[in-house]
Amino acid sequence: MTSILNQIPSFKAQFFENLLQKILPVFFITIFFSTVIVALDGYLEHNAWTIGDWLINYQGGGVRRGLIGEIFFQLSCLTNIDPGFLTFVFQVICYAVYFFYSYLLLKKQESLLPYSLIIFSPFIFTFQLNDPLGGFRKEIMCFALLAFLLYSYKSHKYDTFEKVFFATLLLFPFLVLSHEILAILLPYYLIVYFATTQITAKKLAIVFVFILPSVICFFISTYGPAETSQILEILGSIKGQGYGIGRGSIEWLDKSATYGMVCVKYALDVANYLYYLFFLPVCMVAFFPLQRNLNFVFEKKISLVLIFISITGTIFLFIVAMDWGRFIYCHLISLFLISLLGSPQTKTNHGEQKEERSSEHRYENIKISLLLVLFFISYSLLWHLPHCGDPLKNIFSKRTNAYSYFQPYVKTIENIKNGITAP
Repeated sequence: MTSILNQIPSFKAQFFENLLQKILPVFFITIFFSTVIVALDGYLEHNAWTIGDWLINYQGGGVRRGLIGEIFFQLSCLTNIDPGFLTFVFQVICYAVYFFYSYLLLKKQESLLPYSLIIFSPFIFTFQLNDPLGGFRKEIMCFALLAFLLYSYKSHKYDTFEKVFFATLLLFPFLVLSHEILAILLPYYLIVYFATTQITAKKLAIVFVFILPSVICFFISTYGPAETSQILEILGSIKGQGYGIGRGSIEWLDKSATYGMVCVKYALDVANYLYYLFFLPVCMVAFFPLQRNLNFVFEKKISLVLIFISITGTIFLFIVAMDWGRFIYCHLISLFLISLLGSPQTKTNHGEQKEERSSEHRYENIKISLLLVLFFISYSLLWHLPHCGDPLKNIFSKRTNAYSYFQPYVKTIENIKNGITAP
């Protein structure tokens, strides 16, 4: 893919580079407001997944995934603002931070061309629009925090970055107690640090001490399912704050790993779940132009060990949970973010190419350019990565990237019209 990009004539490469630079802020503004509208819909519809997942609390006793929901519950009691609205605001803040720092990090790259395919892919910035039930989950806290950590490295002195890094590790137990699967994303934070520092025994020991609370919290979070009575008390506490919600994510608290394995086996038998593995090479196509950056990130063996640990944890998740597409997307975003850490792309030496080209060579360049444009449009707009369910039924559903960019605005206009015409 990189070699193909290098065959684009210099004047065309510069044209596309300038076009990307102009489009990028418009793109981020558009998807941000689309994301806000979809998040607002989830709040107004009392969505049991995109909102309910955040409202799990400790009002029925200690349960996994309940820390942030307890914070929202207590804030609701203090402010008389319903916890669903607090969740909506926090979701918007997380996406704003993720988008903002991703944009700044992209602007720091020497060229946007290698990132063009991944920016407009259906799984980095628009996953939550293509599949709202899979987006707006608690992993967006990790994306926002990781983007901020990377920006602190690229924009501040190393001492400041190191302080931010260790502050992040101190904060991470909060994320794990909010949802235990976020532990599989912790290695990406460590990769950022070890890729940018001289590794010593002392630093390894300090990092171990700082990640130990997250490890402990992870094992606490995975200790047994909740009781049915606890689920009822959680639902009652949320309703008592003026925001009734269905069972959805909350209902899964009393499900064991064994129950999850049964569900996964059923999905493998009847829902074509093995086809989710097909998405891996398809998604990785967008990373081929970033190989120099990724080589820089993974040049140390410890980075490879850490990514192995993260992938191993994800394989276990594949065995006990059904959101395979969502787990893949978590890694794709994390991998995209750490690629921004790498050294700038090496410039292609178009200036030394001969200006005089044969008509046959020019014809070949035109064909390559047309093929690249067609591939870019198809890859960016005509499919999406579903978070769960039968992938063969969902991959080419009406929620393609092209549809999802503008569907929130169309739906809003229709709701306004219905409100105006309603008796």
